[in-house]
Amino acid sequence: MKFIALTILTLLMLGCDQIAEYEDVSHLPEIKDEVGRQYKYNEPMHLSGVNLPPGYGKEVDVYTISSPNPGWSGPELISRETLSAGQVFTVKSFLKCTNCGASEIFSELEIELLNVSLSSIKKVTMHADYFASQYVSKVE
Repeated sequence: MKFIALTILTLLMLGCDQIAEYEDVSHLPEIKDEVGRQYKYNEPMHLSGVNLPPGYGKEVDVYTISSPNPGWSGPELISRETLSAGQVFTVKSFLKCTNCGASEIFSELEIELLNVSLSSIKKVTMHADYFASQYVSKVE
């Protein structure tokens, strides 16, 4: 439920042409040891290429990871593929939204997907809710 509320808030903010701003909080003691660690997805996940406002053009500005259920679409969605369960990624940084009213330690993660070829990698992010054990596990 918390994720749905945060998603609605983010969409409303995008509708007002306010783009979310983030600060890197990877240095915080609670999460700093996770930077550079490898994880794998426990279930299939969507990798969506997104074009950010204000133009909603054809170029991918950022890739985002999300669960296939519930799905989403809109003019900002440029491409989508499904990552298999077992897909490995490395945590690059933890980001906190500074203008979204987020109260969590971090809002998003910037990640690097291993063995995935994308035409125009800019940045790959994953919402903090998908960093839960239901979706990911550490690669030992």
